[in-house]
Amino acid sequence: MATEWVANVRPGLERFLGEMIDEDFGYVRYSWSGDLYNRSDNWGLGNAVFAAKIATISGIASQYSDTQKQALADVIKHFRAEDGYISDPLVTRNNWKRNLKRLVRPGEAARQDQAAEQTRRAETRQSMAALCLLQGSLDQPFVHIPDSTSAIDDFIDSFDWQFPWNAASHVSHLLFFLKQNATMAGYGVDKADELIQHAVSRVHALQSPQDGTWYRGTNVPMKQKINGAMKVLTGLHAAGITEIPNVRAMMDTALAGTNDQEACGNFNIAYVLYSGFLVDPDYRRDEVRKFLLDRVGIYERFWFPEIGGFSFHDGRAGDYYYGQRLSHSKPEPDIHGTIMFTWGLS
Repeated sequence: MATEWVANVRPGLERFLGEMIDEDFGYVRYSWSGDLYNRSDNWGLGNAVFAAKIATISGIASQYSDTQKQALADVIKHFRAEDGYISDPLVTRNNWKRNLKRLVRPGEAARQDQAAEQTRRAETRQSMAALCLLQGSLDQPFVHIPDSTSAIDDFIDSFDWQFPWNAASHVSHLLFFLKQNATMAGYGVDKADELIQHAVSRVHALQSPQDGTWYRGTNVPMKQKINGAMKVLTGLHAAGITEIPNVRAMMDTALAGTNDQEACGNFNIAYVLYSGFLVDPDYRRDEVRKFLLDRVGIYERFWFPEIGGFSFHDGRAGDYYYGQRLSHSKPEPDIHGTIMFTWGLS
């Protein structure tokens, strides 16, 4: 069967993480052997976050001691700034190419500053999620989010919903922060539910009844629709919400998609169908089952059985992360591809 190889994934992941995480649990590599940077370069936040998630999803974390889990959490908290953001300076820094663009292109400086802010917010969300897994709570909330219904309106409207993959990701972050601040850090408890419901209502106003995905405009590519839907759904789930309007239309759209060129696309389309199945498990059930079993067959192309990890690209490691090149993209697995495919399989 096309799924038999999956039985070897968990022991493979154990080998992979055993090599990718330093013995003291104080550093995690990005790719198997092709990183452009090393431990002395003060980087690797995303690597530690992904390692924590892989270990938790696969059950390997149950073998880690409290000391090892705390060491991995300390790697993440090392990147926390005084203002509460948790981000990797290597990922957000301005290199010479970016600085040159700032000088010669009108408006480029503001665009780059906005992009850096969005990256810092996204990394903070991922980091806080990993800390919840490692520690069971948060030692401090993230307060740089809208704190009123009008501020949420402005926040949602500030994004270009013709590109829902990006716009919806920040709504997902917002819902996560509102929920986790209240439940894990005891912050904003009195108004969290009201703000979450308002944000959800606003974003559902952007959903197309025809295809069940969230966007504005016309001629939005299928990949944008599906990947944007995944972002909305992760936000809903982070807030404890599983109900989805127009769920059958959304599932029809996912079943018509492909998204099989790299790790994120492969995961996103599976997550959309999984989310729909939670709400309407009998709708096109056989087709959903076949689609996802075929997807597992696609995943095998990215698996390196002799090493025990997945590559982000088909046959080679990921090279760029939030616009920063991190590896030589050798024919080998990497931590980013491995978390996406592990999560998808789960």
